[in-house]
Amino acid sequence: MEAEKNSVHTYVKSKSKDNLFSDASVQTHTSFQRKIGATIEGENDISQIEETFAQEQETTTKAKTLEDKIQQRLKPKCKKDVKLLYLELNKWRDQKLMDIEQVRDTNPEERIEMRSKILSQETFLLR
Repeated sequence: MEAEKNSVHTYVKSKSKDNLFSDASVQTHTSFQRKIGATIEGENDISQIEETFAQEQETTTKAKTLEDKIQQRLKPKCKKDVKLLYLELNKWRDQKLMDIEQVRDTNPEERIEMRSKILSQETFLLR
């Protein structure tokens, strides 16, 4: 410990006053810059981690919502779920019937056959 004090004292005596202050100020400034840089990098890391966490939570929430909707359709639990299924089925059927009506190159027998296929699909879906 004593040797360390002597070496510092010798170093200080060997430098002129102007040179001593400029070295000390440069060292202090550099040290300060390193500390600030580390703090800023740490804050950036924290903000990036928070942003990533928020994105993951949002993705998880969306996936959970989608999974709930799928389960609601596969295994309806209340009247609201069943009603939703019927509404979607009617919408699907109406769209298919409109598609049939838009085809101009079919004769009435082919249209009846196409409607029959839609009816059989609808019956299968209602089971």
